[in-house]
Amino acid sequence: MLKLTFLILISSLSAWASKEITLTEVTQFGSNPGQLKMFYYAPKKLDPKAALIVVVHGCTQSAGEFDDETGWTNVADKHGSLLLFPQQTEKNNQSRCFNWFMPSQTTRNLGEAHSIFEMIEEMKKLFNINDQKVSIVGLSAGAAMSSVMLASYPEVFSSGALVAGIPFGCANNAFNAWTCMFAQDFPPTSARSRADYVRRASDFTGEYPRVLVMQGSADNLVNPRNGQFNLEQWVHVHQLEHTSPTRTLTTRFEKTEYIRRKQSKVTLISLHNVAHGYPISVKKKCGKPSKYIIEADFCASEVIAEFFDLK
Repeated sequence: MLKLTFLILISSLSAWASKEITLTEVTQFGSNPGQLKMFYYAPKKLDPKAALIVVVHGCTQSAGEFDDETGWTNVADKHGSLLLFPQQTEKNNQSRCFNWFMPSQTTRNLGEAHSIFEMIEEMKKLFNINDQKVSIVGLSAGAAMSSVMLASYPEVFSSGALVAGIPFGCANNAFNAWTCMFAQDFPPTSARSRADYVRRASDFTGEYPRVLVMQGSADNLVNPRNGQFNLEQWVHVHQLEHTSPTRTLTTRFEKTEYIRRKQSKVTLISLHNVAHGYPISVKKKCGKPSKYIIEADFCASEVIAEFFDLK
């Protein structure tokens, strides 16, 4: 009996170990002006022309703490998609936050923003990537950095998702970052002028990436008003301010969608009574609770993957 119990234990441990996700690090990519680290995940069954999702962690997190915990590796396995994980270092920011509030790190062709762009270019060298299916998703500071990438490199992305993030252009120093998080200060008073921040970030003249905003109504770190600010900014970028949105109300969330040509261009999902973090659902086998990765009976990664039009 003891021997049988031991064998079952060993078998269970082996099964658990076999599910451990291993990311691949790329140590050389471009000039890397932001001095970031680069990791990626490639599923065993990769689509011949794969979609690429850039997954940007929040403060105090790392790439390895944000892959299968958020459910994104399951999404990648399901759709044969590639995942790219930029990682911040304590040398750049003691709390490992991406420096989304520093112009030297967020301006096109400079700093951390350009490092992430170079990572995407490196992934295109390593794999056959569908240029029409490059998306970005981030949490908190990672969402703010995702906004930076969508604004500064709009030609690169088809879509983006901002989970508990800050609107682009709100802050230009560390003090402003705090006031923006608490939704106490955003110098331009109109949504149109806030959208102009995005338009001035590059010389892009095409159709901007589609954007999904996700915000918990009980977030006490990033004021929930930021969800509405993000929505309004991108609605004006897409020139949809005179379009009536479609609204959906459920027991778990309220969804506001701005649709053009039967496609959601800008969407806000406000999650009822959800605190600061990346929402997952253990019951649905979508992620596992960790630092700022929270059980909400809501699989954010699956919802975002659907918005990204992964097939």
